[in-house]
Amino acid sequence: MCDTIEKAVFMVAGSVVSGLVGLILFFYKRKRDPKDSFLVFIAMQRRSIDKHNFAIWHERSRPEFRDSVSRVYPFLCLPQRASIDDTWREYDTIPDDHLEQDNESGTVQEIEALDDSKLPRTPKPSEILNGFLDRFEKAAK
Repeated sequence: MCDTIEKAVFMVAGSVVSGLVGLILFFYKRKRDPKDSFLVFIAMQRRSIDKHNFAIWHERSRPEFRDSVSRVYPFLCLPQRASIDDTWREYDTIPDDHLEQDNESGTVQEIEALDDSKLPRTPKPSEILNGFLDRFEKAAK
């Protein structure tokens, strides 16, 4: 009789432990899957940057980014939400003149290098877009 009770206690304890592990994994995976999906989206965007027309690529990508940010937003903690909000607001308002193809060649940067003033360097459009993609990626991790 004592042996049967002992086996039953072990079976119940094992069931409770496995149930708890299952719940922990469920909640972890529930938060991780949308983040992974967002990171895949960022990687796909990084590879699809149009090297010939950054302004048009940016304009086309804005609705996709808005949707993707909206999908991942509920699964982020408060600091991540604040970071992704700030990044999204800045990304959404990049002026088109910062993404002009003429700025990509490096001519503007070479002229700035010849100037002795300590004005901030104008980044290339590809640097601007890749910088935003890096910030989105960092915010979701």
